Amino acid sequence: MSQLSAIGVSRTYQRGSEIIRAVDDVTLHLEPGVVTVLQGPSGSGKTTLLNLLAGWERPDAGHIEWEGTDRDPSGLGWTDLSVVPQRVGLLSELSAIENVTLAARVRHEATDLDGLFARFGLEELEHAFPDELSAGQQQRVAITRALADRPAVVLVDEPTSSQDEENAHLVLGEFRRLASEGGTCLIASHDPIALDYANRVIRMRDGRLEGD
Repeated sequence: MSQLSAIGVSRTYQRGSEIIRAVDDVTLHLEPGVVTVLQGPSGSGKTTLLNLLAGWERPDAGHIEWEGTDRDPSGLGWTDLSVVPQRVGLLSELSAIENVTLAARVRHEATDLDGLFARFGLEELEHAFPDELSAGQQQRVAITRALADRPAVVLVDEPTSSQDEENAHLVLGEFRRLASEGGTCLIASHDPIALDYANRVIRMRDGRLEGD
């Protein structure tokens, strides 16, 4: 069974007198144990599709399913669904480790990071604040935050955009690890390195999926 699905979803925007069809009748099923890489040029609709799957935007048509049931994914917890947007959204007043463990602390739970900071090359930066980190380090902290609760599904938008080649492999390897443990990963990426970690590659253009 698919963990998370978009069923015939469409999303349009109005720009002046022009109607922009950002996502156009897309059906996509994301399955456990699979890393799916979504490729396409800027403006193809990749980010909007991720936002719809995350419940951050509502489709004009179609619906989102969770485990085969029509469900608003915005109500899911971080252990079910985690998202890494292009804007990493770290809280400036919290250290790196406080940002990563915030969701668990809100739930009054302990977080077992299982060496995530070290695997991302951040072991000496746990107590640094976001403005003390490079863009690449901030992005890796945001990814650590997304993976800390070992979510069933992770949606990631351009996770290597601020990474050099070595760190791109570190980042993508962690998504591959999550999938090998039964997780579901959707990665929107321009980076050709991402293809090396994909079980499945889908291309998007003008709001529609072109191939699988």
